[in-house]
Amino acid sequence: MSTGAHVECDTPISQLKSSTPAVVMSLNKKGITTVAELLGASFDEVAYQLDSFDDAEVLIEEAKLVAEGQERAEPEDSADDGRAEAAGGIAGATGEQEEADMSEHGSDPQSSPDQPQGVPSDSAPSAPKPTSGQVGLATAMQAVLSLDGGAFASMEASSAAAQRLAAAALIIEHGGGEDESVAAGLLDTIDPKAPSVDREDASVRFGEPAVDLLERAELLLTVPMSPSGKPSNVHAKLVEVADSSALLVASCGAVASARAVLARFQSSGDAAWDLFTGGREFAVWYFGSICKALGPALKKAGKEGLSHELWSIVRALEAAGGEDRKAA
Repeated sequence: MSTGAHVECDTPISQLKSSTPAVVMSLNKKGITTVAELLGASFDEVAYQLDSFDDAEVLIEEAKLVAEGQERAEPEDSADDGRAEAAGGIAGATGEQEEADMSEHGSDPQSSPDQPQGVPSDSAPSAPKPTSGQVGLATAMQAVLSLDGGAFASMEASSAAAQRLAAAALIIEHGGGEDESVAAGLLDTIDPKAPSVDREDASVRFGEPAVDLLERAELLLTVPMSPSGKPSNVHAKLVEVADSSALLVASCGAVASARAVLARFQSSGDAAWDLFTGGREFAVWYFGSICKALGPALKKAGKEGLSHELWSIVRALEAAGGEDRKAA
């Protein structure tokens, strides 16, 4: 049996041993939900979706074994049906006697209130299905690891990966779903040397809705400055009409970014401000502007907890490097 062959096996790919929520979601997006559909797809298509030839090979080999096992079991099942039919007379003949015995003793000695009749006592419980939050976070991790250059190829990439995963985790904590988690995992970070996102590739891997959401969130994180040095009214209007998903992604991204800057300051001192062209003054101005714009919108959307987190981290950032210094 080779990949691309037509087989009849409706076993979900989630039941394969090497399947993870991220693998299942990635393949499901391409309409691959069962073993038959997996084996009907080309190897290159599966490898591309999993971003790994080795993982694709392992998954396909497991699918082949499952499909072959089902094919071998079908004739045996037919024979079992014949034997069961032949034994029907015997079962019918003894059924009345067993029923009489049960009535005489008052109960079935092999049953109990906690054990449904006909279910073996040693049957293993089915594995719990992953929650939407777990699936979303797993998909976001896949998004981070798929970035060009590798998530851990350098110190900058590792820091960016941690920041993106932190933003995705905040999304889940505040009730976001899969698209919001993926968008948070693909947000640009404070470090210009970090791996960037190929939008076309991300659309293929994670779907247009997630990438569209990413772009809407990035607009909210871009604060144009007016000649007076104050945030432009254009940004205020964007925040005013922003949808709740974009607002959630932008806010979680801002919290994760501000935390990353503060952590760098605590470990490296004033070198942390080198990430910004305008140094510390610009960093404080930028995050302060984001906070003033998104904070009220978050409260209006019922996300007061996230608004509080954003205000708290920005105040800590303003205090970093000298409490007597004020934002522009």
